[in-house]
Amino acid sequence: MTDVKKKIGIILIAGGNSSRLGHMKQMVKIEGKTFLQNSFEIAQQLSPFTITVLGYNQEKLISQVDENKSIFNQDWPIGMGTSIALGVKHFIGGTEDKNTPVLDGVMIIQCDQYRLTFDDYSNLIEVWRNSDKGIVASQYLETSSETCSKTDADINPNKVTVGAPAIFSKFYYDKLLQLKEKGAKALLKQYSKDVEIVKLDDAAFDLDTNEDLNTFNLYLEEL
Repeated sequence: MTDVKKKIGIILIAGGNSSRLGHMKQMVKIEGKTFLQNSFEIAQQLSPFTITVLGYNQEKLISQVDENKSIFNQDWPIGMGTSIALGVKHFIGGTEDKNTPVLDGVMIIQCDQYRLTFDDYSNLIEVWRNSDKGIVASQYLETSSETCSKTDADINPNKVTVGAPAIFSKFYYDKLLQLKEKGAKALLKQYSKDVEIVKLDDAAFDLDTNEDLNTFNLYLEEL
């Protein structure tokens, strides 16, 4: 791909109801800030083109971000893919804001990958801008009953996964707009030849279950 990649938009996904955790992970605090507030501030530093996609209990979450840089996904119960699609639609002028520029790509980030820093995200953007690939994605080890069967987990509890944070060039906007129940991992597999992989070990740490919460609390003790 010969296009110069300059402008990037950040889509911060925060629309779920944290059903497995039992309470809103967006409001969990780290060093005095909620996950959502912390992620939004990082996103703002990365690009002036930032949008937060809210869903469940948006009335409570809106105080953690800039209301003018957030949108409500009424289809959030369907799945994460609808939030990604809505974020892309916002950036390509599918909303009332006709002044939003068409960006060269979008980065999809999640507010619960609590170990990731500005430098981690910034490095992904730098790799994307200098790569001839249209997609840049994170690679890390993940231990999850969702990603492997019990038998597989007994043999190898750590599974290499490729996922968010991930950057998609504008060539993939039409594919992202079609997402519904699932996120964009299927696209990473389908277009694997156009994916630049960046090893990002800390992306493995998120907050979905009570077991994850225990890991997070241990992390807080180390800070």
